[in-house]
Amino acid sequence: MLPKDFYKFEKGWLLEEPTIIKVTNMVSEEEIIEELENVVAKRNWSIVELGMVKHVEIIKAGFIKVFLAPAALSEKIMNDLKSHLLKLEGVIDVSIEVARSFPWIPSRLSRKGQAILE
Repeated sequence: MLPKDFYKFEKGWLLEEPTIIKVTNMVSEEEIIEELENVVAKRNWSIVELGMVKHVEIIKAGFIKVFLAPAALSEKIMNDLKSHLLKLEGVIDVSIEVARSFPWIPSRLSRKGQAILE
């Protein structure tokens, strides 16, 4: 039997009472997309301008999931994406999922991207 000073948690026992952290600064989807506009993919075009971002999800406070088209993704783009989003206040972790059912097509270019091509 453990002494009464031990506290149960998911993966075992703690000697100290757990600290509860309240997250007050939750990032918005708009802020995430705004930051993704700084992630450059090709020819100084962002992954947003290229239409590579299917959508973003805030899983829970501080945890973000980004769904991308499988178009020309490189390790550099993935690392840049994570480092940009981790700079946002309140972001703890970023996961990336390649949405195979979301193939890239030219009509997914942003208005700015389409204007550049015209």
